[in-house]
Amino acid sequence: TAPNVDYANMKFGALFEFWLYQVKRLDSIKPATFARYDTAYRNHIRKSRLTNIPIYKLKSIDLQLFVNDQIAKGLSPANVKNTFKVVKMFVHFLFDEEAITRDYSKSVKLPRSFKIHDRIRVFSPEEKQIISEHLYECPYPFILQLGMASGMRLGEMLA
Repeated sequence: TAPNVDYANMKFGALFEFWLYQVKRLDSIKPATFARYDTAYRNHIRKSRLTNIPIYKLKSIDLQLFVNDQIAKGLSPANVKNTFKVVKMFVHFLFDEEAITRDYSKSVKLPRSFKIHDRIRVFSPEEKQIISEHLYECPYPFILQLGMASGMRLGEMLA
């Protein structure tokens, strides 16, 4: 049975959407913060395995499998953590509302951050030579030269 009969037939997805747009949005948060929460919901939570779980059946394993799904999709550890942060706030809300009997988000294991050398790959001297030999094929060879010489990202060079 459900800890609170008001939530007996509610599913995670429907209540999450209500909470996000009718409760959390009115909390004293900045518009940019709400936009991040909304993006996390639309891109990662709305069509997740959590959506159809009745609130009273929610358990830690459901939350852990959600996190594992995000990792399997190739999301960065930071993105997984930021997405789960929104889910965790919602689980705290459910606990405070007595819709669940305990805060199941506490036992979820999140991924560790990648080491810097795991994320950044530097061109080898041979690769730089191949790029240099084919610069004439590029409409803006100076951008490639600037990037290779300075290490700037594309957005920085274009700005």
